[in-house]
Amino acid sequence: MAKKTKHKINMSTRVRVAAAARPRDAGRFIDLPPGVCRDRAQAFNRRISPEFTAATEEDQAVITIYDEIGYWGVTASDVRAKLDDVTAGKILVRLNSPGGDAFDGIAIYNDLLAHPADVEVEITGLAASAASIIAMAGDTVKIAETAFVMIHNAWGIVLGNKGDMSDFAEVLAAIDGAIGKTYAHRTGIDLAEIAAMMDSETWLAGEDAIKQGFADQLLADADDAPKAIFDLSAFNNVPAKIKRRVENALRDAGYSKSQAKSAASDGFQHLPGREAPETEPSRLDAGGTVKAFENLRDQLRAKLTR
Repeated sequence: MAKKTKHKINMSTRVRVAAAARPRDAGRFIDLPPGVCRDRAQAFNRRISPEFTAATEEDQAVITIYDEIGYWGVTASDVRAKLDDVTAGKILVRLNSPGGDAFDGIAIYNDLLAHPADVEVEITGLAASAASIIAMAGDTVKIAETAFVMIHNAWGIVLGNKGDMSDFAEVLAAIDGAIGKTYAHRTGIDLAEIAAMMDSETWLAGEDAIKQGFADQLLADADDAPKAIFDLSAFNNVPAKIKRRVENALRDAGYSKSQAKSAASDGFQHLPGREAPETEPSRLDAGGTVKAFENLRDQLRAKLTR
């Protein structure tokens, strides 16, 4: 009997396309390959002062996403529930997020495209990974001078033999291609160049993001930086400016200089008083990876012996 391989992906999703898509957005929806499933593993499990709100200000709806994208933060269902209540002609999305589950990120992107209101995105701190996909849904994208956009390739886990691994590599490549087309459509950059940027985990500060086409203009009156900060140690090329920002925020939160410096580079898991609750699995560092696979092994054994 053929075994069905189960893929778990951090940067992937099946999409929901609403019928009322704006005509100018035809063809912009992201359609990814079948055969993938949502991964509930938390990629950015340490954050301070997250925020998710929706309100009406004057003649526009304002949705603030200062958190991880996905099950452990803001889900597509959360955003969709807010969008269903929007009757204003404009939606303002304020973003400060390290990304997370692209099942949710791409679904949010598609739902914003499908909404009849004009969409403006303000990147106030960070639009990384899946959050950068959400940003691409803006008819207008504004970015703070000190904010960043980050794009990279899909991450994932697969269980199986070498054939399963090979198949999964093809799935990841297809996902990267679909997401890359979205960046290319928004920026006008050649798809091959976008692919190289994703391969390199590219971080773009405000002015650079505008020059490359990921944003349209600098955000005026961006003096109040978002309070939410994130453990970004899972990424490879975090700019020194962002590490210093995280370090300073941790110092303001009462941690020592050495504690803040270590946490900004190596992760929040060693901060005093920041131990992860039992319901919040630790980031997959060297020890966490072993424990995660031991837990997964035990779960599979339990299922097989039922």
